[in-house]
Amino acid sequence: MARPRFPAPYAILHLGLRFISVGLCIATLASASYASSRAGYGTGLVGAFIASIFAMLVDLAEISALTDPARVVRRCSEHAMVYLEMLTVAICGVLPVMVVLAYQSLQHPGCGPHRPENECEDERRRRGEVQVYVTLAWILPEALA
Repeated sequence: MARPRFPAPYAILHLGLRFISVGLCIATLASASYASSRAGYGTGLVGAFIASIFAMLVDLAEISALTDPARVVRRCSEHAMVYLEMLTVAICGVLPVMVVLAYQSLQHPGCGPHRPENECEDERRRRGEVQVYVTLAWILPEALA
């Protein structure tokens, strides 16, 4: 049996928080996409992509159930929603940080006698330019969790 809808003030608050969560997911996707396309952080930001897409799916399903005026869309049971929320917190809180830290610790800068110094400086400059976006791709899923 589907759980009942919330009373109006709680439903509006819940809906607002879900919309904020979707906004954070979109901002995470945008910053991770920009950082991976500009400086080659694609492998390191896969955790941010997975976390934001999973959280967006959960949030959009709940938004569609809350905004259905005919009450045709069934909501998840309370137990299923608690499980999904805890899973979302675990994925958003742990996965992006673990993947980025593993990527940066395993990454070899590759600068040495076999590469010209100007190529190394160009790579450092490009990575420095997008460092803000990489940091956002870490922090936004954490804020979402």
